[in-house]
Amino acid sequence: MAGALILTSLMQCSRQDAGFVTAFFETGDRIQSHPVIDDRTIYFGSNDNGLYAIDLETGKQKWSCTTNYNIQGSVAIQDSIIYFSDGSSFYALDKNTGKNIWKYRIDSAEITESLDPWDYHHGAPVINDSVVFFGSVDGCLYCFN
Repeated sequence: MAGALILTSLMQCSRQDAGFVTAFFETGDRIQSHPVIDDRTIYFGSNDNGLYAIDLETGKQKWSCTTNYNIQGSVAIQDSIIYFSDGSSFYALDKNTGKNIWKYRIDSAEITESLDPWDYHHGAPVINDSVVFFGSVDGCLYCFN
């Protein structure tokens, strides 16, 4: 486990005395999303409504994006675009800068406010060719190309 990067939230602890932690990064809340690594950067969401891009070599934040709700699902990456959802909207960002390319708000997003964050996770988008698919709390499958 030498060289492991440990991601924690303020509510979690990391064992730095074990001799294998080289870097860590704290968010403002729980991390329930699955991290994704691409081009020496790790991307993950947090229950502090942030999506983070962290340099794997330095452990330093490259950029972050703040949304309206928790980000509990994984991201999908194709070329230089990162796709994700916060449960109320779908996003496409430039993976290198975090700048917004597009955002699509789900009409029935008020459903998200009534969900228990301990028992609910957003699905991860999937990409087939140049089409991105998102599942939604409104029972619909959305696709964008």
